[in-house]
Amino acid sequence: MPPGSKLVSATENEMSKSHEATTAAAPRFADDLECPECGYSLRGLTSARCPECGLDLGFVESADSLIPWQRARGLRRIVAFWQTVLLVTFRPKRFCRAACQHVDYPAAVAFRFAAVIHAFVAFAAAVWVIDHCSKGTILTEIVEDSARWYVGVVAVAGFVGLIVFSGMPTYLFHPRYLSVRRQNRAVALSHYGCAPLAFVFPLGGALCVVIRALARWGHLNKTSLFDTGMLGLAILVVVGLAGCWWSWSWLGAHLLKRGPRRLVLTWIWSGVSVLAAVLCAALLCGVMYYLAVVFYSLHG
Repeated sequence: MPPGSKLVSATENEMSKSHEATTAAAPRFADDLECPECGYSLRGLTSARCPECGLDLGFVESADSLIPWQRARGLRRIVAFWQTVLLVTFRPKRFCRAACQHVDYPAAVAFRFAAVIHAFVAFAAAVWVIDHCSKGTILTEIVEDSARWYVGVVAVAGFVGLIVFSGMPTYLFHPRYLSVRRQNRAVALSHYGCAPLAFVFPLGGALCVVIRALARWGHLNKTSLFDTGMLGLAILVVVGLAGCWWSWSWLGAHLLKRGPRRLVLTWIWSGVSVLAAVLCAALLCGVMYYLAVVFYSLHG
């Protein structure tokens, strides 16, 4: 056997081993996955980099979630909550890369409730401060017209309204043209769309500080102070609604892909969500008020 034959054989053997190692290390993407950057189908791809846009796909199907809230545990969730809020609000395209990973649905729902609680606490605190500084303009009238417990009913109705508003858009994130797995991930990620509601918390705190300062050092009467507070509350509402509209629009653009459903989500469903939340809160208040009238009538 010629001396060179062993060299060729060894080289072929090394090439075979290298090919086997490369094949073993090559990622195996599911057929329904697409590149989150350009939408290129990852079906049959044997490279860890998208051939269309060059995006590194090392995060696809990785156990290390891209969502800080999903990774954190215990007290670390306080920081992770605000990290996720900033990610969803200001870098929604990067956030939507999480659709290529497992998304924990209970964690997503918990995040939505956390955002709603932040907004509700801010609104409630701002209303109380405005009422206190304007000498009982809001709450006193409600109490005098009904009863003290009705203030609690109004508060519960407002909280339920926020829950309805933040949850309704999620029903549009499971179109049939997506695979079941992608539908489940899109629905879970849509719960993070209410992240901008959390910004109402620091803004509400700032409003409380301003109202207290105006009441103590300003020269405004209680009517002007009340009007200023109402303007601040209106700004909080606009910030919360506009932020959620922006967030759900971006999530729809990257998760749903197709135009008609994105149009419905952006321009129609957001308004329907607001209307449903208002009706739900008003209905709850009306039912409780009716029951109170019946109760007081029967008991003199």
